[in-house]
Amino acid sequence: MQNEMVDRMNPWGFGTATLGILLVFGTFLGLRIGLDLYDVVRPGTYATISASLVALGYAIALKYPLGQMGWRFPTNIVGWIWVVALGVLSVVGLQVYALFVIVPLSDAVAALTGTAHHSSWGWLAEATVAQFALVMVVVVWIGAAIGEEWLMRGFLLSALESMFGGTRVATFIAAIVQSVIFGVLHYEQGAVGIVITGLVGFYLTAIYFIGGRRLLPVILAHGLIDTISLTTIYLSGA
Repeated sequence: MQNEMVDRMNPWGFGTATLGILLVFGTFLGLRIGLDLYDVVRPGTYATISASLVALGYAIALKYPLGQMGWRFPTNIVGWIWVVALGVLSVVGLQVYALFVIVPLSDAVAALTGTAHHSSWGWLAEATVAQFALVMVVVVWIGAAIGEEWLMRGFLLSALESMFGGTRVATFIAAIVQSVIFGVLHYEQGAVGIVITGLVGFYLTAIYFIGGRRLLPVILAHGLIDTISLTTIYLSGA
């Protein structure tokens, strides 16, 4: 019965899941590394959006129900209130999670490696209003909130669950592996940044499950987290 329930929520087979991951993340890494070589600004955003579209196209081509990969929408006002409330409360919950989990672990990694968290957003303090608005729309909400959440919590998590056997244990392992990959893909932030991002990814994965495997709450939470963070930097130079 347990495996049947998981199968209804997961449309993948082992082969199609493996091929999909290789195709989608091969696209991501190829673009990311290639754009890095030419010093393109925000290569991760271009790579994320492109890989997200490849993932979407792959799922549609194989006629996989997107609702089983997170694209499920509320059918009434109560459902929408729950989605928004969960997304907003997740931002508050992250502060507690950061205090007791992220900060101690990232500090330990910083002490162990002798490195610090590398951020490429310092320039926002001197950005124009137009530049800031462009970052909010394209980088934060399209690239990070929608793109990364679909790519990681929607596509990758679902595919990994199938690869690991489709059981509850497989789901837990997939959540950890997916979070580690999420952190590593932010390698430009250094070892500390990888740990921070990976832990945030695991937190968002938990919210994804709490929300009934819906992407909307984590998209909202991710977008708000990044908006608050980057707005703080922007206003510091205003």
